[in-house]
Amino acid sequence: MREKYFKINEVPAVLLGEQSDKLFMFVHGQGGNKDEAKAFADVACPLGWQVLGVDLPEHG
Repeated sequence: MREKYFKINEVPAVLLGEQSDKLFMFVHGQGGNKDEAKAFADVACPLGWQVLGVDLPEHG
């Protein structure tokens, strides 16, 4: 699966899956991190979605 790591205003993020017009924004629970989006992306990406996982500022 395609993974692109980058920052949004210094906030770590990961974009998972092939380019698509459909996007899920994955918000993790307390104590988690953006990489938890990978398990969800394993289901969503084969259906044509991309998944964006982000860490909350000062929490990743």
